[in-house]
Amino acid sequence: MKGNLSSKGGCILRIKGIYEDLKPAEKRVGEYVLQHAEEVIDFTIEDLATKCDSSYATITRFCKRAGYSGYKELKSGLINDIIRDRGVDDLIYNLSI
Repeated sequence: MKGNLSSKGGCILRIKGIYEDLKPAEKRVGEYVLQHAEEVIDFTIEDLATKCDSSYATITRFCKRAGYSGYKELKSGLINDIIRDRGVDDLIYNLSI
């Protein structure tokens, strides 16, 4: 699924769908998000940029390439994916630790 991506679908699926078309810095972001989704939901955009050795602008471009208006919407998509995968009770427990 390359090129124009529908605004529907889980965040993880969106990222996997665009991964091959990303620039190297954006791929670092995508890879990190895919491997550490539960951590990322607690990160600020600056935290993620530091972890990925990239910039605020790269994170913003990545979010837009994935079909989101910005980082906050991407994090909401990740949360929805985690809830679907693990269930809301497990997510709430992990966030409270």
